[in-house]
Amino acid sequence: MQADVAGALRTARLAAKFDWSWTDRDLDRFCSAAGWTPQKSDTGSAFLQTSLDVVKARAYARLNDGWLSSISKSGLLLISVPVAGLPTGSGAGWFESSGDAFAAIATQLMGLLGNPDRHTAGSVPALTWLGLRNLVVSLEVDSEEIVLRFRNPVYQEWLDDAEEAEADTDDEDYEDDVDDDEQQDEEDTPRVRTAQLAPTSWGHLSEGLAAALSRMPIHQVITFKASGGRFVQFEYVQSAKRGVELRCHVAPNVEIDDRFRMSADDESRLEASGWARPRKADDNWQRSVSWPATAADYERAAEAAVSILRDLLHVAEPLELQVEAWIDWSSKAPDLSSLDLLTE
Repeated sequence: MQADVAGALRTARLAAKFDWSWTDRDLDRFCSAAGWTPQKSDTGSAFLQTSLDVVKARAYARLNDGWLSSISKSGLLLISVPVAGLPTGSGAGWFESSGDAFAAIATQLMGLLGNPDRHTAGSVPALTWLGLRNLVVSLEVDSEEIVLRFRNPVYQEWLDDAEEAEADTDDEDYEDDVDDDEQQDEEDTPRVRTAQLAPTSWGHLSEGLAAALSRMPIHQVITFKASGGRFVQFEYVQSAKRGVELRCHVAPNVEIDDRFRMSADDESRLEASGWARPRKADDNWQRSVSWPATAADYERAAEAAVSILRDLLHVAEPLELQVEAWIDWSSKAPDLSSLDLLTE
């Protein structure tokens, strides 16, 4: 994927400082400031030729045209700017995957705008900043492009209200089919997938785990368990200071059968490689990966987990492992398609 990381940062910096009136007059003003060229304009939309080094260097603007009563008829709803896309070959700004390109752009935007207010991890990641002056900024994957979107805050509020209303309608339709107790149980209970790994190599397991981690949504948890209290677990955690992180947990010796416990030298090597020791009796070994993460980040996390299972927790082969996964606050089944599963 070809991405203009510097161009995305430059455009976001301009948008953050721009004096938005959210009328159609902003199009000429923003194009002038950015060095872009306005192109054809249709009823309700306009196109802008950008200066970004991407495959499709053309932004799209959506106008109100009387669609929303809360915004003037000539009001501007959003500007959508492609900052990465799929070229026919490699070149400047080339990334091996859309995830790597997304992570590179997102890292620059977080340095400029701070930690985002909304995060969507997984195969279609997205970040949204709501706390800016008269502006909402989103970085989203859209089909075969990564798009930087600038939204009118009033339009964003309308989108949020519409999404909430749709969710309420779905809940009402569901209530017609089930009683209240059954509905509450379904909503509160995650769908836990439990399966035995099929015979495979450690290398193949590492590849499959890296792919599974790259597709994990924010609230998913995935655990690999072996007899004697041995486990490795991945989950996302979020804090105001550190943002979103993918955290890996490893069972501490106090929870592991004597036959499989790590030696003092094993624990020292684990700590030296960046793992935090358990602070309390019920804590685990922990190490975190900042998100958005690259494919290489997921591969390193998977390789580390596999190495610990095999070399420190003495799991003889992947067939001994049971996989358990769920998504908190959701009955949706986790995606484990990249793992070779024997039974479920």
